[in-house]
Amino acid sequence: MRHVVVLLHGYDYDPADLPGWIEDFILHSQTHVQDLILYPRIYGRYSKRWSWLFGASAIKKQVEFFKYLIEQVSDEPTKVSVIANGLGADIVVEALKEVKLHNLVLVNPSSILAIIPVHSNFNFAAVFWSSNFFHGETNPLNGEPTSTSSVRFIDKKWYNENEFTEDLDSVRISELGKEFLNVLRK
Repeated sequence: MRHVVVLLHGYDYDPADLPGWIEDFILHSQTHVQDLILYPRIYGRYSKRWSWLFGASAIKKQVEFFKYLIEQVSDEPTKVSVIANGLGADIVVEALKEVKLHNLVLVNPSSILAIIPVHSNFNFAAVFWSSNFFHGETNPLNGEPTSTSSVRFIDKKWYNENEFTEDLDSVRISELGKEFLNVLRK
């Protein structure tokens, strides 16, 4: 059975500023992914700073395209999984209201709990997040979210929202990549 993995970037990902985390992930994972078909989806730069102005319409267009993409890569003997960061994770969570996926790796989604209501439309999800993002503010989760049989929350203790995408050297992308691949193969 084919296993396609769609890679979606987040806010402020500049396709002109390559390589980004998607390219690094593909390069550092080549020896570990013979059983997976990696499909990067680069859709341009969306600034998080201006997302309040155009966010809903921009996400809606990307959700529609993502659903179309899933239809195109899915046939009966195909599993489709996703690795998505930030905006990409938000797109996936929204699309899950209408599509079914295999396994998910979501990094820094806007709302880490949004995945729970759509849990019947995927096999397993790992949500990588950071309790340090609240910078002394009250954590709206009142502590760490509770993992379930289909959703595992992993607090990476990053210090800012860009720490995942900035300065990812070969060692860190390789370590995270192995963790991501383990989730996809569940």
